[in-house]
Amino acid sequence: LGVEKHEGVVLLNPGSISQPRGEFMPLGGTYAVVETTPTQLKVTYHLRDGQPVAKLTRVFER
Repeated sequence: LGVEKHEGVVLLNPGSISQPRGEFMPLGGTYAVVETTPTQLKVTYHLRDGQPVAKLTRVFER
């Protein structure tokens, strides 16, 4: 699970809704939502019930 920008490219691991693993396994599964504007790219992670996980939100300038 994670998102980072490397050499101008955003790399995204959306997590696993059906087979969560790793340090975020206790969350019970996640998925990523990507929102774009002309100036930003925002990635939010959500739980199976749709609730966002605020500590995993990342915003990248374009």
